[in-house]
Amino acid sequence: MYLFRNLSLLFGSAFFSLQFSGSDAASHSPFHPPAGVLVAGIRETATHRASLEALRITSDHGMPANASFWLHLDPGGRVLELRDVETEDYVHAHFDTSELLEAMRAVKYEPFTRDGNPVEAWVEDSVELLAREDSSLAPNSRQKAFPEPSPFTNFSITLSRSGCFGSCPSYSVTIRGDGTVNYSGNRFVSVSGEHSAQIAPEVALELLDRFRSANFFALKNEYRAGVTDNPTYCVEVRVGSAKKSVTDYVGGWVGMPAVVTELEETIDKAADSARWVTASSQTLDAMLEAGIAPASPEAGRILHRAVAEANADAVRELLAMGVPTNVESTPKEAMEVWMPSRPLLEEVSYYAANEKSRKEVISALLENTAIRRDRDSMQNALGNAVAEGQVEIARMLIAAGADPQGLFQTRYNADKPADETYLMRAVESGVWSMIDDALSRPHDIHAIDHEGRSALGMVIWTSPPHEDIFPIVNKLIAAGAGKKELDHALVDACDREDWRNGLIARGANPQVCANAGK
Repeated sequence: MYLFRNLSLLFGSAFFSLQFSGSDAASHSPFHPPAGVLVAGIRETATHRASLEALRITSDHGMPANASFWLHLDPGGRVLELRDVETEDYVHAHFDTSELLEAMRAVKYEPFTRDGNPVEAWVEDSVELLAREDSSLAPNSRQKAFPEPSPFTNFSITLSRSGCFGSCPSYSVTIRGDGTVNYSGNRFVSVSGEHSAQIAPEVALELLDRFRSANFFALKNEYRAGVTDNPTYCVEVRVGSAKKSVTDYVGGWVGMPAVVTELEETIDKAADSARWVTASSQTLDAMLEAGIAPASPEAGRILHRAVAEANADAVRELLAMGVPTNVESTPKEAMEVWMPSRPLLEEVSYYAANEKSRKEVISALLENTAIRRDRDSMQNALGNAVAEGQVEIARMLIAAGADPQGLFQTRYNADKPADETYLMRAVESGVWSMIDDALSRPHDIHAIDHEGRSALGMVIWTSPPHEDIFPIVNKLIAAGAGKKELDHALVDACDREDWRNGLIARGANPQVCANAGK
């Protein structure tokens, strides 16, 4: 029944409450914030903070859990208290809620405002929970002598990443003590084959010091979760005749020390693996050194990768070299090449980058005449940006010629007619500023799509089941949505007691659910 934009927001309709561990979840009454206090749903809350890193606080080794909860914030955005902590009913995570509270108190929230003034608020939020680091696996639990290179350049550090059941990049990169970088690209990388580069020996030595500080030789040889189809990462250090390797197969699920992931990322950063694997400021040089012609489809795929990786500098350089902006979405060769799934402008609203980098990439793309002339892609990109709550990007696209009065085709069924309005897409985002932007433009609050759903109906259809939808419902009622829209929305909410009762309290006909046999 419900349409989800993002699996990270996916919660089951029945929940396990940590406050009632071992009891029937049905006995738990959902928390309701006190009347008169500003209330924000989970998607609006996410716009008031940076992305949350997973918290390693559970005692469970295995599949991670998403915890959802209510937070009480003061007018400055500081967390005062945490209530109603729940996880999906199929994952009974074990952790200390006081530890979760302390972690959330460290999160900086931008203040919530009413009439332009900061106010206290009750807000919904969620975070992924992983197994805590097992102290018996931590590198500092037993110190082990780290070999010293003689001469000081007599060492090498290698990172390899395997493929997966999907398009995970498969490659390896080795950094030697003299600063030589050797790369071998296999599948789903921007530049494949054998290539080399040079970094300062001092950078390589600093990297080795990171491994020494991490007590790398004391780590276990393998951290492996009991799942399939994921990529395998392996880090190997050679110092003279001494060698140590650590295999990471979804190691975070089984208590692998976080330092392993940090070392993997540090190797990639020191080598600038992105120049070959995805995109960086050195990608153009790497492409030309590999003999990839700027006008080739292969170069076009690299441009798409640069867009997906939000590297505006690489995008500008590639466009300036005349790299094609359109490439085939289905490769003629073996399926070992990362392929774009949508035009460049549409790609921007799908990757997980911060708003600043998204805007920089959009700006770089809109400098290209051919991209600006592609009105269909411009319009589709606008629809995507609105549905993702990217207000500034939506305004940039409108300024460049996209039409907010046009209709958009449903993003999940290309066979359906283009009948979704800008306001419907804004509601799908769950972001208040995006909805306010839509309401500030000419709109028809009563417009419906091919399923008969209005913007108010879209609230029910597209919201995560755990979200408090009524701040958005109230906005739409204040904008003119009436009984007809409430009744139709209720059809989709009959099996959700809190949503059903809230819609009825606002004027929906309770007979709707009786007639539907709910």
